Amino acid sequence: MNTPVFRFNAVGGRERASSRLRVWMLAEFLAKQGFETHVNGGSRFDILVCQKTYPFLLARNARRAGKTVLFDLDDPDFDISPRWMDKIRRFMQLAHGVTTGSGYLKEKLEQFHPTAHVLENPVDVTDPLVFYKGTPWRGKSVWFGAPENLWMLRRLKLRHPVQTLTKGGDIPYKLKTVDRELCGFNLALLPVFLNEETLAKNANRLVKCAALGLPFLASDTPEHRKAIHRIGVPEDFLVREDQNWDEKIESVARDYEKWKCAAHACRASAWDCYGAERVFSDWLTFCLEVWKQTRAEAKE
Repeated sequence: MNTPVFRFNAVGGRERASSRLRVWMLAEFLAKQGFETHVNGGSRFDILVCQKTYPFLLARNARRAGKTVLFDLDDPDFDISPRWMDKIRRFMQLAHGVTTGSGYLKEKLEQFHPTAHVLENPVDVTDPLVFYKGTPWRGKSVWFGAPENLWMLRRLKLRHPVQTLTKGGDIPYKLKTVDRELCGFNLALLPVFLNEETLAKNANRLVKCAALGLPFLASDTPEHRKAIHRIGVPEDFLVREDQNWDEKIESVARDYEKWKCAAHACRASAWDCYGAERVFSDWLTFCLEVWKQTRAEAKE
């Protein structure tokens, strides 16, 4: 059987987290496996992967030519408007398979497509040699993420000081330095208040902290709980709705050596469970199965 050529249509460049993790890193993995791969271009391909893009004409022509079309959506864009939901639904009808970022989104998209698959985000650490060295407790806590999500930190109304690492924050976000900046803190705070948008999010930031060996406190959400059980992080790292964040931070400070050791012990497991090799190999297996089925149907 011939080796397929991949074409990705990405919604953004490497600076955009979803495109970096779900297209650019994936394309690099495929290239290392010997697959010819193109991003945002290339007329010769066998598999078209559209990451939050909707090239209707390109997808229709690809299907007519017997090629495989995949669609990737890791945000609840269907909540933007009924018109946008209709656009997503119509494009999904052109796809042979659909990938998404969380179990919640998978259930949503399965209403419109029978072949949906969860593509986890891989560890978002640019340099595997960077990790938290385990400094003594100095009360240095950090929040990081997209600036539009800062409201979740502010809603906690914490007594403890917290620095923000984000665009326009206390420390400006830079892709090349964010991991080293995070390792200069004692504790990362990952509050999440559940709504239609946040339910669709995966545990990307939690996985990043686990891979760095950086102690963290994260809201007890379905995706966070799934990730800590998979990695083997103690449940103490989760903050339930009925718990007080300031009190949890104080409990970390009182026994910080224990928290450092627990976080460090989970580093290897985080990389094993969410490393690019593992995540993208699972995706490739799914993708090739869909491709083989498409080829078989085209020959009938």
